[in-house]
Amino acid sequence: VSPPSAIETITVSNAGPDVTAPSTPGNVNLATNGVDEVDITWTASTDDVAVQGYLIHRDYQYLTYLSGAATTSYTDTTVVANQTYRYQVRAQDTSGNNSSASPT
Repeated sequence: VSPPSAIETITVSNAGPDVTAPSTPGNVNLATNGVDEVDITWTASTDDVAVQGYLIHRDYQYLTYLSGAATTSYTDTTVVANQTYRYQVRAQDTSGNNSSASPT
């Protein structure tokens, strides 16, 4: 019979759920081709766990979700010429916490 192996120990901590929202996307910039597109760019957000993606809002209404922490641009091709639009970007983390809306 072989001798018993050494006892290994591990402590599992319960850090609790992630309740911290990502930072607000910064430096939102809008550009247009003047006819039927608006290009939106921003500075990536950070999070204590991980950014999962970004929510784009136009005129305070949800427009689309973009997956990926490194995604920092979107082209809106659903605009109509001679209209004024307001855009906001929110980051979302892997727990579903949303950042504050970016200023526009």
